[in-house]
Amino acid sequence: MRTVEQFIEEARLVRFQTLPELNTAFSIWLEEGYNHHSHSALTAEDGTLQTPAQVFKANATKLRFVSMEELRDAFMWEDDRVVRKDGCLSLHNIEFDAGPEFVGKKVEVRYDRINPEFVEVWDNGKKVKTIYPKGARLQIADSPPVLESADPPKTSRLLDVLEKQDKKRKKQELGAISFRKLGGTSDV
Repeated sequence: MRTVEQFIEEARLVRFQTLPELNTAFSIWLEEGYNHHSHSALTAEDGTLQTPAQVFKANATKLRFVSMEELRDAFMWEDDRVVRKDGCLSLHNIEFDAGPEFVGKKVEVRYDRINPEFVEVWDNGKKVKTIYPKGARLQIADSPPVLESADPPKTSRLLDVLEKQDKKRKKQELGAISFRKLGGTSDV
């Protein structure tokens, strides 16, 4: 966390106006200031310090990519609700029509807590149906606080340098040959 605090201190100097600006700067800092910076905890057999990027590239384990549905399901919140006599249930002050088949039953609901535009109803470990709000307007959570600083600097020299390094490294990587693009039926 102390390493991330370094980025936060630099970000205070820049005084970003939008979240995309902050996200872009953080991505560059993460890649150049962290992933390509040697770490004392990552020591090779010969005693040299390695970067997280070097350790990641050296790992022979194939990456497993998940589908968007698997990713969404992994971050769904779960809760139990009892369906009322009118066939509805309430979740965070939003009314959902579960249907008459669940009246009086306790069901498990799974949903996206930030944007509950739909709720999945589960019964005995199986997804039974997807339900939607009964004409209720969804409330959007307050936006995150903007980083502010009393200091007058308009930029961060560290973030500027890291951005230049990031562009240089990406340019070098773009010059590399991608054997996957050459075709064939198996990996080279």
